[in-house]
Amino acid sequence: DDLRIIYEVVDLDASGRQSESRLNAVKNKYKNILSSLAQKQDHSDLSPEESRVAQMVHGHYSEASRNIRSQIGQKNRFREGLIRSGLYMDKIKAIFHEYGLPDELTALPHVESSFQIGAYSSAGAAGIWQFTRSTGQLFLKVGYEVDERRDPILATVAAAKLLKKNYEELHSWPLAITAYNHGLGGMIRAKRLHGDDIVNIINRYDSRSFGFASGNFYSEFLAAMEISRNYKKYFPDVVMPPPLQAVAMRFNEYVSMETVRNYFKMTSDQIAEYNPALRPPVLSGKKRIPVGYIFKAPPDKLPSISSGYRSIPASLKYGDQIPSKWHTVSSGDTVSSIASKFKVNVEELRRLNNIDQKNRIHRGQVLQLPVVPTKEAHPVAVMAKSEVRIQSEAEAQQVPVSDNKSPDQPDSIVVTSKGNDKDLDILKNIQEQQESKGKEPSGSEIFSYNVQKGDTLSSIAKKFNAKTPNLAELNQIKSPYPLRIGQPIKIPRTVVLAQALKSASEPRDIGKKKFYLKVENKPKEETVGRAEKNAGDQPDENENVKIEFSKNETTLLSGKAMNKNRPAFLPVLFGSKSSNNQHKTTGVITVDFDETLSHYAEWAGVTVSDILKANKYSPRTKIKVNQKIKIPFTSKTPDIFTESRQEFHRAIQEDFYNNFRVSQISVRPIKKGESLWDICNGNYVIPFWLLSNYNPDKDIASLSEGQSIVVPTVTPVKSSDA
Repeated sequence: DDLRIIYEVVDLDASGRQSESRLNAVKNKYKNILSSLAQKQDHSDLSPEESRVAQMVHGHYSEASRNIRSQIGQKNRFREGLIRSGLYMDKIKAIFHEYGLPDELTALPHVESSFQIGAYSSAGAAGIWQFTRSTGQLFLKVGYEVDERRDPILATVAAAKLLKKNYEELHSWPLAITAYNHGLGGMIRAKRLHGDDIVNIINRYDSRSFGFASGNFYSEFLAAMEISRNYKKYFPDVVMPPPLQAVAMRFNEYVSMETVRNYFKMTSDQIAEYNPALRPPVLSGKKRIPVGYIFKAPPDKLPSISSGYRSIPASLKYGDQIPSKWHTVSSGDTVSSIASKFKVNVEELRRLNNIDQKNRIHRGQVLQLPVVPTKEAHPVAVMAKSEVRIQSEAEAQQVPVSDNKSPDQPDSIVVTSKGNDKDLDILKNIQEQQESKGKEPSGSEIFSYNVQKGDTLSSIAKKFNAKTPNLAELNQIKSPYPLRIGQPIKIPRTVVLAQALKSASEPRDIGKKKFYLKVENKPKEETVGRAEKNAGDQPDENENVKIEFSKNETTLLSGKAMNKNRPAFLPVLFGSKSSNNQHKTTGVITVDFDETLSHYAEWAGVTVSDILKANKYSPRTKIKVNQKIKIPFTSKTPDIFTESRQEFHRAIQEDFYNNFRVSQISVRPIKKGESLWDICNGNYVIPFWLLSNYNPDKDIASLSEGQSIVVPTVTPVKSSDA
């Protein structure tokens, strides 16, 4: 982890996948050199390149081979962040002065986010100050309609409070700044063990959560402070923009986006730009702008918002929010019958509730119903697509593939297997699809398989346990289904991912098997039965999702299904009829990820003390995932509690999928001594709930050594948002 060692500066003049491929090749080069040096006992006969690397590292070659990192575009990123900071810096400094904090601390957003308002990390941190939900909720409103972490001014007030608290506890700015990344509790422990010398702490503090990021956070801050204070020295051509000016007013009622656009004479883009705290459900019209919200607008809009709000008729001002719609499954319900009853789209109903391909639902399950946006709404964010349904019909005859290779076939083979045909056995035994006609999957729901010599459409369907006519219809191939080598065949995403999940529960000798899968974007116009590639086309950022099966996989220990239909939770359970009146007002829920007693108290309209008393807990009791908790419903109904709970998890997942995509899926065993924290905060950096979603048959909070799990790897949707 010695940042002074720079093996090579790579000139990335390409973009997208080409840059990533070039960078990975260079990293692998030095990984191989270091591994070779670690294995050699005699270093008297090294190549010039090996000798150069050996002189830089001076031993510890094996460790160095595992810690090769890269930093891309830091200069350009900082320059862009510097320009963005000009919009808010005057106000940020004024807030810090108000809290008695030094100006130097205003450089922290350069480290955290490069002043990107929409910055969002895979750990769930948001905004220029990168507050996690749990920390943000100490100072800000973080909900389904409004997330104040994204408002740079409101978040600055919160950051000032947090930094001041850190300093009051630690009495050292280096420690208080490091605590902003590592956490106050961790730094209190570090100070207790090693004193208040930050260098001593960095060198000696041993904690699994005090890793590379925390250990280098203070030095990154010092660098950012130096550059931002003397930016003319480093960026002489930068011209700072004038501070962003805005006027504001408080809403006393719930008002829709459509009403605001019409009466304030503002566009959707203007509203979103000046009100970054408003979340997609509000901006899309599914929810109203909440009462009490401080609405901001450009100064020239002051006359229109002042008179406009007064001009809004009473019929367009509401006393409550648009409720999220739910349905509790009754005996005899089916997905189709529920969709028909509420006049909603079947596929949207399935997607919202993560209903599997067999459309399995059970009595008592709570389903979220799609809400039709208000007229003329303008959605600004799109949730990640998921499960698709394919038509089921009888298989038909096939025509073998010809040996003639098309000159315009794609360069990469997107599904490959080293070995004989048996290497594709892992794609067999896929769960049987629901026999009902559905719409063609969108591009984000499709994997692509390149035709191999000897393939027929029937054999391809057999490999994926799909139905031949389904693939023919999806790929617009007419009977007698002619194919050619290299021709891309669309396969529904659900089919492939379902087998990846299934594979985690089957013992096998996987050896060298690796399956590479390409995710297509929304299809453009295509020639029937053939995919053309223009010479000028750029590689897509969403390509090449890879599924890897690691060696030494062991048989899964079957565990209790958990969050199987997330985020559609089981309803609140109540005890049987009894003379004890408590059974009528006390429900039982199962703890899920990211939930706290404070959340339950807020959603139920009671105090944390009420919940502690109902469960006979002490104030220091910590709850665990999958634990049963009693909730007193003396203030709000279980339906209101469930709605708030659903929206809480929906917001987390919407934010995540709007910023990240799953780029790789690995199936591997749990290692000795490995914990859930190690998996989600070590090599992968993914939220706990995502790991749980990819392992619906296991309680991931209680894993055993040797147990196989599916681990998703994520990458940013836009590289600039990283």
